[in-house]
Amino acid sequence: MDMDVFRNPVAWLRVSVCMLLPCLASSRADSAPNVLNFTSHADTFIAPAINATVGPGLVDAAIYVDYDTGIALADLTHLTNSTFSVASGAQVNHLPYGVANLSTCCSKGAGDDVFYYQMLHDSNAILSTPSAFAVGGALPQGTAPPTGNTATSSPNSGNGGTGWGVEFGLSAGYLGLDTSEDSWDSAAMAGFLAALRYEHPSWTWFDVKAALRQTASQWTTGYSHTAFGYGLVDWTAANAITSPSDLYLQPPGMQIMTTASAVNITLYPFRQSRRHHEAIYSINGNYSWPTGRNELTGADLAAADAVLLYSSNGTDVIPTTSITRPAGGGVWIIAFTTDGLGNYSRVEEFSARRIEGLGSVDVPLPLWASFMLTGLLLACANRPRVGPGLRGGSRMAADDP
Repeated sequence: MDMDVFRNPVAWLRVSVCMLLPCLASSRADSAPNVLNFTSHADTFIAPAINATVGPGLVDAAIYVDYDTGIALADLTHLTNSTFSVASGAQVNHLPYGVANLSTCCSKGAGDDVFYYQMLHDSNAILSTPSAFAVGGALPQGTAPPTGNTATSSPNSGNGGTGWGVEFGLSAGYLGLDTSEDSWDSAAMAGFLAALRYEHPSWTWFDVKAALRQTASQWTTGYSHTAFGYGLVDWTAANAITSPSDLYLQPPGMQIMTTASAVNITLYPFRQSRRHHEAIYSINGNYSWPTGRNELTGADLAAADAVLLYSSNGTDVIPTTSITRPAGGGVWIIAFTTDGLGNYSRVEEFSARRIEGLGSVDVPLPLWASFMLTGLLLACANRPRVGPGLRGGSRMAADDP
């Protein structure tokens, strides 16, 4: 299928994000689990996924499933004449819509962070897209999984396996559904997201995604940019989690650009209920990565000789900072989400980056290190502290909050 046919819908979404932020900002709170499918493509696969999880009778009663001929982000929160019921074809408007699905087009590309993230933050809607029509193969190493969209694919898909932006996969025939095409998987995933939010109405969309992450098949080995992200979803296990306090902290997305003397960092916070703010630490470049934790503590960071470089204020939508490039040998730059009570997200391959010293060429995270970054930062508590920190940094004591 020629992907050029589908470029305009994504462009319209991006323009909508840029132009509609002021009017969307007031509609963030209490977004319903209603689903809006952009175009009618694959829209009939949404309701079966809802029925398979929360049971029949809720679609178009408690969770509305509609499609939109206008393909505009504003239609998620504002009255239009382009929204129709998938079941009846009648013109409807069940505002607000909490889940948007775009089965006909592209998953996350390298430059899409700001668009998808801003949509999730300002309209309080989460987007599901397939991976089949993505360009460039697997999501580039070190790139965060999609924050504002959930790209899906199944191992048996006729359109290919992984693609840019894959965060989850669906097993073949999951819950009796037809998962043989990426578009259908994307629609089913939209139904799963809506059903999980329906069952947990006080959760944020980030809580929903955290629950799906920590119950997915690859959680114990960590996120993989080449193999279905966190793995195959287990909706039943995710739904069994009763409280946001039981959801593990998830690291923020992080983009880094280096110059000869500076490291410029952009964060995309994972705004789950437990999250208080983000923090960036440096670790000595020779640190040996152990494995096996779901979360870290202040004591773990102290044992790793971590140096605090930056703390967000917890309110910035997309925090940015710039730090001095280290002198001499390289360091690891690691971004965390913290609850402010001494708990930190574990390290994933997308939340850690090795920065070489002044005059060196920055190198991406090697694959062997990616596999080692799964619970991470456990070291002997008696490890000696050596070497100065970067400018503006402060060493983390074991009893720091």
